[in-house]
Formats: sequence, C-alpha cells, structure tokens
Amino acid sequence: MPEPMSSARGADTSAAGEIQILNPNARPGDVLRIVNMPARDSETADETPGQAKQASPAAKETKTRAQRPSGSAKQAANSGKAKYISLIRQAAKKHGVPEHIAKAVVEVESNFNPRARGAAGEVGLMQIKPATARGLGYRGSVKALYNPETNIEWGMRYLAGAHQRAGGDLCGTILRYNAGHYAKRMNPISRRYCQKVKIILASR
Repeated sequence: MPEPMSSARGADTSAAGEIQILNPNARPGDVLRIVNMPARDSETADETPGQAKQASPAAKETKTRAQRPSGSAKQAANSGKAKYISLIRQAAKKHGVPEHIAKAVVEVESNFNPRARGAAGEVGLMQIKPATARGLGYRGSVKALYNPETNIEWGMRYLAGAHQRAGGDLCGTILRYNAGHYAKRMNPISRRYCQKVKIILASR
C-alpha cells in the first residue's frame, strides 16, 4: 500500500518553486509555512540571459536573406530582362512594330517571364497560343515555343498583323492582339489592357 505522508520527512513539494516547511512537532490544525525556492540549475542551464526575447544573429541573418533577394539575383534578373529587350527590339524592327508598343505588350503579357503560362494555354514572353503560332506557320513544339527568341518572333508576327489591321492605332492594336485580328469592338478586358499599356508608356 502507498505509504502515508509523515511529518517526520520534514518537507513536501507543493508547487514549482515552493516548499512546505513542516514542523516535526506540529499538531493537526497548525499552519504550515511556505517559502519560495530558487529555480534549479537544470531549469536555467539551456537558456542564456535575453535568449527568450532576442533571436540570435544567425537567425536574424537567415530571416533577412529569406526576405531580401541577393544582389546577384537582382543582377541576373536585370541581365535577363536586358537580353529580352534586345530580342524585342530586333523583332519589332523586323516586323514593323513600334518598339515602345512591343515592349509594353511583353510587360503586360508576362512581365518578362519566359516561363509564363496563361489560363487558356498562352505561353512565354508574349503569351501566344500554340494554335495561333501554327496559324502563322510555326511548326515546332509547344515546349520550343517557350524559347524567348522563338516566342518573340512568332508573337511579334501576330502583333504586327494586329498593328497593321488597326491602322497604327494603339488601343486598336491591343484589341486585335488580345481578342483576335478581326475583333472590331472594344471589350472591357482589352480596354483595361490598353490602359495598362498607356500607363507603362507614360512612365517611360
């Protein structure tokens, strides 16, 4: 059977950090005295002053790296964008599309992301559909259409046709690039698209 607690033991733990001091000669009904005891070494050995309030420099550094892209990453992104702009400039000149319109269209379509894919199957920098490219004579695969140079070439061909059919009008060009060469009535989506292009052009 469990042994009943005896006053001969002299003390009994009641809670963390507290000790009940029993008088060996105490009688039933006497008031016990409770004193607070300092925490044991084992409870504080794993914690240094200020540790709970302040993260270590290594943790701060890791968090900072996760939040801020490195300078090399930014340089790589800018280098890639510069390369795409060079391809856009060449293709725009080749197909008779104003360079400023061509660059703005790519920015709206993919924000210069060559791996972009649209909900309706549009791919690459200029978000051209494989079926649209094939209608212009493209015979490659969908995967190959992601290639920046290939994508810009066929996308620019389609943009050139839109620009020609619109008689050089900016929003007319955007409408025909976005909704099809034979679209004539501006729709809300193409209207917002043209507004984005105008904002980009005004910022340059």
